[in-house]
Amino acid sequence: MKNPKRIIRGLIRYLAFVLIIACCGCSKEENPRSEIALASVDGDVITLDMLKAEAIATKVPTNTERLRVLLKEVAIRKAKASQASKHLLGQDPLLQAQVEHLLASAWDTHQMSSAANVAPTDDEMRAAYKARLGEYTSPARVLVAAIVLELLSSTEQRQSVRVLADQLMSELGGLTGEKFEARFRELAAQHSADQASRYNGGVLGYFTDGASIRGFPKKLVDEAFASSSAIQTPFLVETQDAIYLTYRKEFQPSKTRAYEEVAGQIRYELEMSKKQIENEQYTAEIEKSLIIYHWDQFPADDTVPKNDEPMPPPSSMPKF
Repeated sequence: MKNPKRIIRGLIRYLAFVLIIACCGCSKEENPRSEIALASVDGDVITLDMLKAEAIATKVPTNTERLRVLLKEVAIRKAKASQASKHLLGQDPLLQAQVEHLLASAWDTHQMSSAANVAPTDDEMRAAYKARLGEYTSPARVLVAAIVLELLSSTEQRQSVRVLADQLMSELGGLTGEKFEARFRELAAQHSADQASRYNGGVLGYFTDGASIRGFPKKLVDEAFASSSAIQTPFLVETQDAIYLTYRKEFQPSKTRAYEEVAGQIRYELEMSKKQIENEQYTAEIEKSLIIYHWDQFPADDTVPKNDEPMPPPSSMPKF
């Protein structure tokens, strides 16, 4: 039979070894690398986790050199905050109100990001798509070029301008393609009264149905859309002040974006709307539960300080 003392000593050594291993394991779990204390200010410890969290919140690069700079900034801030607390500066009502505003704003943000059951259904999203179909539909557009021939009050001048317009129409009528474009550009530079477009091939820009650009008459836009003329087929539009020798360079028909293209945008907007409604309901519940005592002790309107006046002493404020 083995010596009982030797067995007991062996058990004690084994238990001591197990205890040491367990303590080491607990130490590693309770003090992971990210919880390493980097600095201490007035007993307030700054850990690696805290520093990285601030770096992310302030969008500071998490490289070693920048974290060192940030650590100094955080330490200085905490030291100053500690001194302010010792001097009871935190009891200033205005400062407390500012802190409450920040916390209330943070709470609103938290509520908006964590509101439950806000995911819209497919039926809700498709209903929203139909209701907003106009937002996802781009109107037809036509790119218009024109030679603007100005009409004056003189009858003779107006007649001569009409003759010139007919001559230019005849000259352009037999041309197509690049030859048409080149000749129209030359004629616009020679004859157009519109200084903004005459040296740009007479291009006035894109017109949308029912609108005009740069003060051009609506009749010109309407004719550009109503005309059955094909691309590069000139036509005349006469108004009280000018004759427009016009042609359509490009036509873009109306286009509606498919539901699949805008589904992500609709989902986000509906989620935000539901979150906003939940937040408003929460605010309404707070207002309903608000109890104000001694309303008659509130200061009259003429005693409320203006922005440039100091706050009244505490003794003059209502006591609750």
